[in-house]
Amino acid sequence: MFGSCSSAVRSSQRFRRFTPANLTQRTYASERTLRNRLPGVPQAKKDDDGDFRPPWVYSTSRILTYTLIPTAFLYCIFIADWGEREHVFMPPRRWLERQKAVFFSLSPDEAVLVQAKPPQPDSQSSIKEEAVPSSSPTS
Repeated sequence: MFGSCSSAVRSSQRFRRFTPANLTQRTYASERTLRNRLPGVPQAKKDDDGDFRPPWVYSTSRILTYTLIPTAFLYCIFIADWGEREHVFMPPRRWLERQKAVFFSLSPDEAVLVQAKPPQPDSQSSIKEEAVPSSSPTS
């Protein structure tokens, strides 16, 4: 009975060693070793988090994340070849085809305007006609 109690005490002592206060002391110990480096070796700043990347990497990464992921989605939905069978991206593709047809077609009023417009004479052909001498005989 006492043997089990002493092992419980030993295990609690073992876990007591790894409290958060002891962990922070360990980090301070590593900072002391950084301060005791050889001369001529650059010292680490106290607020240094150990990241070697320049700040522009973070903004570039965020911009690329917000542009490349939607671009990949749009490519997979509207452009990638998924075969001729019906698949989940067919309704959005049909919608896009309808939108393109509406955008690139003329309305009835515009079609009337295009057909009613008289053809304009070509300025090149009128110059050529003036340059050709008349073939009337002169006596």
